Amino acid sequence: MIIDNKIIFLTGIRTVVCHQHKYLPSFVKLKRVVDSGEIGEIVRIHGKTRGWLYNSGTHFVDYIVWINGGIKADWGVGHVHGKDKLDDSHPSPDYAFGELHFDNGVTGIIECGYLSPAYLSADRFWTDNRLTVYGTHGYAWAETDRTVGRFHPAFVRASAGRPRTALVAGR
Repeated sequence: MIIDNKIIFLTGIRTVVCHQHKYLPSFVKLKRVVDSGEIGEIVRIHGKTRGWLYNSGTHFVDYIVWINGGIKADWGVGHVHGKDKLDDSHPSPDYAFGELHFDNGVTGIIECGYLSPAYLSADRFWTDNRLTVYGTHGYAWAETDRTVGRFHPAFVRASAGRPRTALVAGR
């Protein structure tokens, strides 16, 4: 999303952009792991949310760009499926899949909706979200389960493939 600060100032429009998951302990730790080079250079980033595109998916597109250092995407392609959520307060297809290619060669994948992978039970649908970063030497992921995130093991070259738990935050 591009926000023109001059237009906002001249018109008096108040604007809030809230991508709050970036501040969860799990996402902060994931960003540190990625920025440290511990998993090598980023190759692919996969954002998945059980929520639909215009409810949660837009946030995960932002998180993909953010974890990739703000690099601009030079192309993207996608697919949408289903129309049940088109009557929702955040009208969206039931499922959306997209692939982005960034100027630095990284591929971003976004999955939103009921066909995206489920890692939690159905009663935790709205918190079943994950951002995974694959590097040249391993991968790491963060989740948004409840109000406190969890960071799971990063498999890195230094650990000879054994799980290395960097942070596990309580709920």
